[in-house]
Amino acid sequence: MCPIDLFGTQRKYRLMQDWVLEGSTATFCREHWQIKVDGSHPQTGICITNRSSAVVHHLLEVHPLPQHSLVPEEIYVREEDFITRFSQSPQDSYSLQLNWKQLITPTCWGVELWVSLQTNLLDSNPQVQLSCRSPQADWQSISLSELLPKEYANERKPGAFVYHSTEVPSANSTEYTLLWLLAPSDVALAQLPENSTNGPVVQLFGQFMEKGVIRRVKVRLVVVEGRPQMQQIVSIYRDLADSPLPLTA
Repeated sequence: MCPIDLFGTQRKYRLMQDWVLEGSTATFCREHWQIKVDGSHPQTGICITNRSSAVVHHLLEVHPLPQHSLVPEEIYVREEDFITRFSQSPQDSYSLQLNWKQLITPTCWGVELWVSLQTNLLDSNPQVQLSCRSPQADWQSISLSELLPKEYANERKPGAFVYHSTEVPSANSTEYTLLWLLAPSDVALAQLPENSTNGPVVQLFGQFMEKGVIRRVKVRLVVVEGRPQMQQIVSIYRDLADSPLPLTA
């Protein structure tokens, strides 16, 4: 096993395999979990399967707004990164890059998604809608003021969405929790349409975008064994809050 940087802080040992790319689909496994992403169809999201209980979640589904042709220009794996680039075709108003990055700590693991937009038009305001779908729609939200009370005491929008497993634990499966985390800098400008029947929906970007400027957001999807206490969730969120947005992808 070889060491990598995790959450931009300290060196740990990898407990997951690298992405395995077949066609446009990248997969990796960790214990009884399988994570699969189809780079050419980001609207299907990250497909996470709990192989011990056969429960499937479709998480961080990417829906560009206005609609994008989503013809991949480049799809490749680079160590813990799975990257897809969609160019700006004549019918599109912007180009799009998605980078799914493996993350792991001693207490949790997951995937960080970087979304980058750029346009060659003089007037453009693209958005990206992210959504999560689970078998049971019992996602709960935690406001940014609860997660970072000193810095964002008055921000009532969600900084995190939490899903607790509903299947009955058995000898081959355990309780787990899914955390969808939004970076603090993105929360204030995020739009929150009414939740779908299966999970939360968030719209990001949407402001006027100058020609040639690149805008990026990042979100994290974290898997925690068991039911974490609020203190642990806050600590996991602080890792995201303290990590810098990448200058390049």
